[in-house]
Amino acid sequence: MQTPDTTEDMLDSLADTGRAVASFEHLDQTYRLKLRGFVDLAMTPVFVNLHRQVDYFALRREGITAVMYFLDFQAAPDKLVFGRPVAVHHDTRLYRARTPDFRRPAGPPVERLLLVSEVEMRGRAWQGATETLGFDAGESPEVSAGRARLLQVVTRPLAPAGGRRITEPPGQLARLRVHPWDEPYPTEAHLGELPEGFAAVDTGLATEHGVWGLPNTDINQHVNTLEFIMGLENHLSRQLHAAGLPLARHRTLRGRMVFRKPSFAGEPYVLRGGLFRRGAATRLQAGFHRVRDGAEDAAPAVFGLLEGLLPDEGEAP
Repeated sequence: MQTPDTTEDMLDSLADTGRAVASFEHLDQTYRLKLRGFVDLAMTPVFVNLHRQVDYFALRREGITAVMYFLDFQAAPDKLVFGRPVAVHHDTRLYRARTPDFRRPAGPPVERLLLVSEVEMRGRAWQGATETLGFDAGESPEVSAGRARLLQVVTRPLAPAGGRRITEPPGQLARLRVHPWDEPYPTEAHLGELPEGFAAVDTGLATEHGVWGLPNTDINQHVNTLEFIMGLENHLSRQLHAAGLPLARHRTLRGRMVFRKPSFAGEPYVLRGGLFRRGAATRLQAGFHRVRDGAEDAAPAVFGLLEGLLPDEGEAP
């Protein structure tokens, strides 16, 4: 195991403030940030800073990258000004963790290197009228636009099985001090624990079948993170509609996802999961199960949890 370096050129973390613009793909019709909008706004500045400070492209040339394992997106309640800058404050640290071996669940834990980013976004509050279609002078108070936590595993995604795991910082990542991971490792079992008071809503739409294609993939050679987020958001919409709940008034407040295994172009899948409710609070728990040779994997490749709120009658959505 690497001994922490105490020389002056070691970096405790990679911190920076990026700038983005709240655009069409980020905001819904109420001017609030969509969960799918987090991928561009919250994640892009993190990778830009990695490329700038530790020559992330050099790692990619060696077949090394960081792939998403867990994300936590928390939307802010405030409406945001369209077309105006959003400040993205982010801090990324390198951790060494002992995690479950998903290929051998009964076996001992394995060591992994994790890049963990804490992100806070702030923008201008939307105070205009809907009929202005987004025009705003941009002089409103600054408000929170949302928070995100990204947990990525440093790996060689295209290496043969057994050669993908990396336990020592490669290349310029060695400039980052390695912190011990002392939190519970996020898992499907942890996310799937139903809080007290939630009851299942019978919608008749527990499953959805699909096939991944090239438009769903990225240069890491597998299905992109955004596709799973959009899939969960769309599945929640279908569940709310089938339950006869006021879909157009529902607000998704938080999304958490665990990415256990990659999915690939040409691969069928089943999205399996349902809706739960406790008063005005909603909760979608669903997993994307790979289908191979006509058989569905018992464990999901990706598992997600969306939490939302149904505003009271008469309350503005």
